[in-house]
Amino acid sequence: MRKKYSKLCIVCRARFTTFPSVAKLYCSPTCAGQGRRQPRGDCSVCGTGLALRNSTGKCKPCFNKSRAIETLKDCEFCGIQFPVRQWRINQGRGRFCSRECTNQFLTTLTGEESLRWAGGKDRRRGVGWKVSREWALVRANQLCEQCGAKRRPGLLNVHHIKAYKDCVDDVEDNSPNNLIVLCRACHAKEHLRTLQKRNGNWDEALRFEHIIAAKRLGPMDLAL
Repeated sequence: MRKKYSKLCIVCRARFTTFPSVAKLYCSPTCAGQGRRQPRGDCSVCGTGLALRNSTGKCKPCFNKSRAIETLKDCEFCGIQFPVRQWRINQGRGRFCSRECTNQFLTTLTGEESLRWAGGKDRRRGVGWKVSREWALVRANQLCEQCGAKRRPGLLNVHHIKAYKDCVDDVEDNSPNNLIVLCRACHAKEHLRTLQKRNGNWDEALRFEHIIAAKRLGPMDLAL
């Protein structure tokens, strides 16, 4: 059962009980009516004791007048002057004179200037990717070449040991020696180790690279 707590009415100063989740200020509808009719302070513009309707310190008529003030501004796309209300300028809005100028400006935001720029990720796999991928899956025989766990083909990922952007061409990128079959867990760990390498943690990154070399190239002296 929810507990109530005691609170003071802001009009008659009588105590009443309410739930903590209820923002209640008055003990009764009568006090609520009186409290809403009472002015909360003097208007900072006209000085009258009208009820303030917002946090600006202005009464409603003065607040509406201030929102209606207009200023001439140059359109950031076509350069034509147009009237815009001051409150829109204060909010960082009103940059363009029309919807057409806004749309034309958005079409210029391409590449790194785009609002949806995500770093320029290249998702191309290059020539021969599909054939090389199928060959790697056949070579792995439904086994993760990192941990040896057996998985059905749908749960195995073919990972590029050397990233596409670091390869000279598609032949090097999709070479069988540049592909390793990993389960989802090992694939996630590999990308984590890539981040560790970028952040300067070379021990974990080099250990994984030696495991890859042992799996792919066969027994050899890989000791540092």
